[in-house]
Amino acid sequence: MFGYFNMEEQLEFIREEAREEAREEARAAGLAEGRAEGRAEGRAEGRAEGRAEGRAEGAALFASLISKLLSLGRSADVERAANDTDYRERLYKEFQMV
Repeated sequence: MFGYFNMEEQLEFIREEAREEAREEARAAGLAEGRAEGRAEGRAEGRAEGRAEGRAEGAALFASLISKLLSLGRSADVERAANDTDYRERLYKEFQMV
């Protein structure tokens, strides 16, 4: 392979191969790091969106329950539902809301 090259040319050839190999390794590492960061950001955004949707759904469900109780004249249940999670869950089941 090096039969026709002098020592300096051989060394330069080896150096260039090493530089190219290092560039390829750096490129691969950079891509892997970028993908990992992108996945982490995507998961964080997905969790935030999921929490926001869950809060909105929970608020809408609670508002529906309050409206139903008030329409039935069960105002005492409104206060209890606001303060007692177990009771609120029983009311959701009573009105087949969950």
